[in-house]
Amino acid sequence: MPFITDRLESLQKQQEDISLKETNKEQLVNELPQKSFVSRFSYQLQEVMTFLKANIIGQDEALRSIEKILKVVKAELNDSQRPLAVALLLGPTGVGKTSTAKLLAQALSKNEDNFCRIDMNTLAQEHYTASLIGAPPGYVGSKEGNTLFSAQNIAGTYSVPSVVLFDEIEKANQNVLLSLLEVLDSGELTLTSGVKKISFRNAIIIMTSNIGAREVFSYRKKHGNLNYRKEKKIVKKKVEENFLPEFINRIDHILYYQSIDKTQLEQIINLELRTLKSRGLGDIIISQKVMKELINSYNFVYGVRDIKRMFYNDILPLIADRILNNEQVSIIDLQDCKFVIR
Repeated sequence: MPFITDRLESLQKQQEDISLKETNKEQLVNELPQKSFVSRFSYQLQEVMTFLKANIIGQDEALRSIEKILKVVKAELNDSQRPLAVALLLGPTGVGKTSTAKLLAQALSKNEDNFCRIDMNTLAQEHYTASLIGAPPGYVGSKEGNTLFSAQNIAGTYSVPSVVLFDEIEKANQNVLLSLLEVLDSGELTLTSGVKKISFRNAIIIMTSNIGAREVFSYRKKHGNLNYRKEKKIVKKKVEENFLPEFINRIDHILYYQSIDKTQLEQIINLELRTLKSRGLGDIIISQKVMKELINSYNFVYGVRDIKRMFYNDILPLIADRILNNEQVSIIDLQDCKFVIR
């Protein structure tokens, strides 16, 4: 059956030609130079995280979340019609929430003052809404559209995202928080004048809150030790009780900061010593007696600020005396229950 045989041979040849073309196509695609992604943001993720980890002690889980946020921002995968990220940092006072925002701004822009901070405890009354969005029509200043926001700091630059901090968010009036919904949702704030908008679309928005800290402290006082999971549960419940669902729903990330453990205090004290060294004081050593005294005197209710307060009240005056008398500062020791320098 020569006709069938010829037909089969023809089909086989066609199949081989198709297969060869596909192979050549794959080889051609593989040989094409692969275009690598180049982010518009200039920060180096590893450098930023190394800096944060060196200065924020005892908050590994929160910093892992910060790293994930920065990865998405660096890859430019966020919604272009919203802020780059909206994060709520929860935890007791003095555990590093506000410092995280400051240090992040410093790491991203190489300038610790290059961020916008709004202290929400100053906006506890309803009429303070005008401080953010401008005075209502008919009131003095309504046409100017005055606001607490620094448009320049919020804008950042093409290669550097800005950081906007709303500190102690729970202390603001509910109407003040409602005025921020537009910012959290669309990344823009329309001032009451109606002719001016402030863009937050190049901003990482960080809100901090101590909400639930009192309940955590009461639980510790009554039951003793409190594990991290239980602490988060208590705080989460208070957040849901105190903030409106529409506000919570516009938050991308909720980060929980732990109470500082006494085992982490030595690292924090050494960090304070590094800060003193950065002021040109050289190497200052504290004895084991002093270290033990500082750790034993620590009150976890006040967090890291308690350690800083002891430094300012008990140690810095001694160092100041030495400096003003042109004497060397070397070792801080404990003698007769008092701090001394020798």
